Amino acid sequence: MGEAELDFSLILREKAEECETFLFEYFDKLHDDRTTLYDAMRYSVASGGKRLRMILLLECAQLFSSSIDDCIPFACAVEMIHSYSLIHDDLPALDNAEYRRGKLCNHKVFGESMAMLAGDGLLHYSFEVMLSASLSQKTGKSHLYIKAMKEIANYSGISGMVLGQSIDTQANQFIDYDLLKFIYLKKTASMFIGPMKAGAIISGADDAQIALISDFAYNFGMAFQVTDDILDETGDFAEFGKTIGTDKKNNKNTVSSLLGVDQAYRAAVEYITEAQRIISYFNSSGFFINLCNYIINRKL
Repeated sequence: MGEAELDFSLILREKAEECETFLFEYFDKLHDDRTTLYDAMRYSVASGGKRLRMILLLECAQLFSSSIDDCIPFACAVEMIHSYSLIHDDLPALDNAEYRRGKLCNHKVFGESMAMLAGDGLLHYSFEVMLSASLSQKTGKSHLYIKAMKEIANYSGISGMVLGQSIDTQANQFIDYDLLKFIYLKKTASMFIGPMKAGAIISGADDAQIALISDFAYNFGMAFQVTDDILDETGDFAEFGKTIGTDKKNNKNTVSSLLGVDQAYRAAVEYITEAQRIISYFNSSGFFINLCNYIINRKL
C-alpha cells in the first residue's frame, strides 16, 4: 500500500469512527434479558467494516449543503439495512459463510433462527429511525425526508438489492455476463445508489445533480463488486476478513470466473474511471476521486 493509499485509509477510518458514534447511539437503549435479539443485532452492526454507505451518503450531502445533521439518521438506517443483508446473505441457505469481517458470522454465534430475526429487526428498526426523523422535522423539509426514504426503500427492496439477491440465489452456474451485471447492479450498486440519492435529496440537490450522483454510484458500485469478486479469488483471510474462495465453493459464477482475473480488473477500471469522470462535474469531488482510487487499488 502506497503512502497516499495509507493516508486515505486513515481518513476513511476516521470517518468510519465518526459514523459509528452516530450509529451506536441507536443501540445503547436496546436491551431485554429475555432474548438475545438485541445482542445479535448489535453484534453485526458493531462488527466493523468501512461504513462506506454511511460515509457516501453524508459526503454526498456535503456537496450540496454545509450541514449534514438531518442526514445522520438516514445514514445510520442505511448501515442497519446493509448489516441485515449481510446477516441473511451469510446464512447456510444462501452463501453458507463462516466469517464476516474477520469474525464469526451472526448465525455461528447466535444460531440460524436468531440470526434471521436479528436481520429482520435491523431492517424494521432502520425504518423506525427514518420515520422518527421525518416526523420530528420542523423546517418544512418533511417531503424531502419521505422522498429520500422512498429511494432507500426502493434500492434496498424488491426492486433493488432483494431482487438482485433473489436472482443470484436462483440463477444456475451457467449464468451469462449480461445477467451477472444485472445482478450486480441490483444487489450491490443499488446499495450505493439509494443512499447517495437520499443524501443529495435531503440536502437540496436538483434533478440533474441527483441524476449525476446516481450515475456515479452505479459505476462505483459495479467497480466495488467486481474488485470484491477478484479478492474472493486472490485475497487472503487477513486482508479480506472472510473465507476466501466462497464463490467457487458454492459454484457461483462471478465476473472474474467468467472473464478471468485480468479482464475482470480491466472491467473494474473502466467502471471506476467513468465514476471519476462523472463526479468531477462537482467542485468538491476530491474525496470521491480518492475513494475511487482506493477501491480499485485494494490488495488484489
